[in-house]
Amino acid sequence: MKRTFLLIVLFFFATMTFQVQAEQTSRNALFPTDKGSSVAVNVTLGHDGLVNGKLTMQVNKTYLLNISMTVEALGQDVQDIHDIAVTTTMTKTNVLQKTTYYHSGIYMDSDSRLKEGDSWSASIEIIPLGPTEKVDGVTLSVIISIKENVKNNIDPKTEFTPITYEVTLNPDEKSYPITDFKDGIKINKSVVTYMGKESQVNFTIIFGADSMDNETQKPIAKSQTKYSLYFYLKVLKLGPDATDVHDLEISILLQDESLKDKLPNSDSKYFFAMSYASDAKLQEGDEITTASMFYIASNLNGTTAKLKINVKAKEGVENFIDPTSTIADFTVEMEINPTGSKSNIAKSPISIITVPVAVLPLLRKKRKEKNKRE
Repeated sequence: MKRTFLLIVLFFFATMTFQVQAEQTSRNALFPTDKGSSVAVNVTLGHDGLVNGKLTMQVNKTYLLNISMTVEALGQDVQDIHDIAVTTTMTKTNVLQKTTYYHSGIYMDSDSRLKEGDSWSASIEIIPLGPTEKVDGVTLSVIISIKENVKNNIDPKTEFTPITYEVTLNPDEKSYPITDFKDGIKINKSVVTYMGKESQVNFTIIFGADSMDNETQKPIAKSQTKYSLYFYLKVLKLGPDATDVHDLEISILLQDESLKDKLPNSDSKYFFAMSYASDAKLQEGDEITTASMFYIASNLNGTTAKLKINVKAKEGVENFIDPTSTIADFTVEMEINPTGSKSNIAKSPISIITVPVAVLPLLRKKRKEKNKRE
């Protein structure tokens, strides 16, 4: 009787686990390091289920990425593994054959020192940002980098990609509006400029932040906090030789340049990244307006980052190569999670657990409102 009851209980929990895992995808892999260590990694991603075999997600909705890593063996000259970093990106090649970003984040653990048999795990938030229409072929990449502690030598870095996922965004074109922004202040950057063929355009960007540092006059922003983001471009006048303004590119990237010393290939890794591309041909009076969210995906405290905003477009010129002009090129320095701030710093979007184990448990246009964003 007791055995029968136990089997029923086990079957019940197994069924519960299957139902939960139906909205998750797990992958496992074993990776060698530069100095001969061996690291086993498990990645589990929450999502909204599969459509035609592809993972599905919605913009403005939060998903969890769970990572566990175990040091199965240390190389001969390696004392421990440290400076663990996880970078995440959601990207797609757009109509202009450039990269569109829907998400970018950096998460670091500089405190843990992993010996052979030690296990480390982290839970990370992923929030896709972008249009509400269906977008196929988005790639979510998870990249892990570590350092090995080698005595009397520079600690080498190893970077590996345990998994990439192909994701369909907004398969049902549902909208998840953001109703609550934590804007303490708003930063407004605007420019009216002439392009190469004398077309006149206006670009404006407005985004939220927590407050302004009285001494440095730099905006202060916090991780895991939803701030508003709005940008706008209007063709005020076409130049005498211009037939339209087209191939518009807008990139908004938040980067901590100090990370170049900590992360391999850090030039392509950002706390926040959003981009917009359109091949629409804008005439005089046409405009494009986009509203979204400014959300910093990082757990680093007390760092200064640069928000870089760059806008380019081409002018159509008959019987000539269409010239490209830079419409805007702004840089805004921001303090991220300042350690001496009197306001409450948002809790880190990454939770880290390190435990010693014997083996790895493998569980875990408005062309008059018709232009769409890529």
